[in-house]
Amino acid sequence: MSVYEFYWERAGDGVRLLRAHGTVEEAVLPEQIAGLPLREIGPYCFAGSCHLPEHYERITVGEDTAGTCLHELSGRWLKTLSLPDTVGRTGNLAFMNCTELTALTVGSRMEEPGSDAFMNCRKLRHLTVRCGIGEKSGLRQILSRISQDLLVTFQKDGEPEAELYFPEYYESYDEIAPAHLFGRSIVGEGFRARQCFLEGIADLTQYDRIFPKACAEESVETLCRIALCRLRSPAQPESGAAALYETYLCSHAAEVCRNAVRGRDTGLVRFLCSRGLAGREHVKQCVLMAGETGWAEGAASFLRIQDEFFPRKTAAERYSFDDF
Repeated sequence: MSVYEFYWERAGDGVRLLRAHGTVEEAVLPEQIAGLPLREIGPYCFAGSCHLPEHYERITVGEDTAGTCLHELSGRWLKTLSLPDTVGRTGNLAFMNCTELTALTVGSRMEEPGSDAFMNCRKLRHLTVRCGIGEKSGLRQILSRISQDLLVTFQKDGEPEAELYFPEYYESYDEIAPAHLFGRSIVGEGFRARQCFLEGIADLTQYDRIFPKACAEESVETLCRIALCRLRSPAQPESGAAALYETYLCSHAAEVCRNAVRGRDTGLVRFLCSRGLAGREHVKQCVLMAGETGWAEGAASFLRIQDEFFPRKTAAERYSFDDF
């Protein structure tokens, strides 16, 4: 059982978390601390430096036995973090220098991320929001604090409902001489993608419209991830946008399939075949690549996919040593 030690103070009708220690790297914070709802994450809460006020409370949650080793949930220790639905805001620099944090889960009420809340969280690549893709949330505000590549999962009733991929973007300011003015320069379609919201709800139509321009600026890997997230989502794009995504994936099917083997994702190859975006030769290459890397189970799965979507005419043609 996980054990936590929380440092906290009252904030309105609930609790502001000031500091946390725990026994696990994948932390899950409770909805209540000391019988009060957890409402806020305080400034510097998970940062490497301690900023406790003069007066605070401390409580241990879980079965704390002698010899239990508690680690500060910060820096290189914290790998993933799940905040409860009750949390609506974080303080400034709340996650600063959480250099190993890779995934964060929040509720739909999280609408006030503090300034520079995710400074130096270089490995943060996955954000899960517990709400439907058609529901209002604070996702846009959170995205405004994270400029690197980010996969966002919308989770409804504990099940993934949809995913959107937001590419990295860069901002810079150039001095315009001799007036000593500064011009703002933004590189990457990730910034435009982060603006695709309407009254707090993800605007999928607007999001889909950025793809043609993104094709001129983003990498093949990034564009394939955008397209796959949209086409594999229950919230399907409109026919015109779907056709653009499918055309792009079809022209880069070999690369997508190679990445599927590297990620051991047979379901991705099955999806491509079901949509007519990958052919027999692509699947055959998956079989060969899986065999070369010693992934026997994957090679067998790809052979089944090949037989399902591209059956051979006779039993004698079904398998040959050429498949390996």
